[in-house]
Order: sequence, then C-alpha cells, then structure tokens
Amino acid sequence: MKRKHKKPQKSPTCPCCGEKRHATKLKTMLKKVLQIEGRSEFFSEKEQLLSLLNRSFGWACDVCLREGKAIVADHQVQFISPIHWPNMAWYDRLKTCRTCGVEFVFSKEEQKYWYEELQFIVWSHPVN
Repeated sequence: MKRKHKKPQKSPTCPCCGEKRHATKLKTMLKKVLQIEGRSEFFSEKEQLLSLLNRSFGWACDVCLREGKAIVADHQVQFISPIHWPNMAWYDRLKTCRTCGVEFVFSKEEQKYWYEELQFIVWSHPVN
C-alpha cells in the first residue's frame, strides 16, 4: 500500500520580522482579510492564507503585533483604488533619501498618520 505524502504547507515570511510563519500565527490578518472579502464560509483557512499571500499589501504576523513591532491598520479609512489592496498592518520600514542617500526609518506611527489621518494614497512613500 502506497503512503500518500502531504505537501508541506507554504509558510509565508512576515514582512515585518522576516520570519516564516504558519497560518496559526496569522489569525489577526486573516480576520482582516475576511472583513474586506466578507466570504469566510466559502474558503478554508489555507485558501484564505493563499489569498493573503497573493495580495500586494502590508501585513504582519501575530507575534509582531503582540510584541509592538507592528500595529493593526484601519483599512476602511485608507485611500486606495480598485487595483490596490489596503495595508493590514503598519511596521517600521527602512528608506533611503533620494537627495543625500542617507537611510531613514518611515515609522509605523508615521505611516498610520499619513495614510489614515491625512488620507495620502497608500502607494505613496517618503523619498527625502
């Protein structure tokens, strides 16, 4: 009798901490995806996770959220277009100044302010 081998589950890499995370460490982000898609009864957790991976938006694992490395974003107040998904979490991002070449941190708090309070377009980023 042949044994069927299970395919290893794809573990996404958290963009905040760089660690590979299993779906059990992405519960907060999966809930947010379902708030937007609103179709939780039609998809398994694995399908929801693949949906999360295939979108181009910022997210963070539950570990980063719990440890304060990232903060949950409010997708309802972000200025987006039909071809862009909102960010699900904000985390510090390292940027390089176009003028002088010095690296600087675009903090999670600044991002939240830019995109949720000031309503900047979510694909705009500081360059100087």
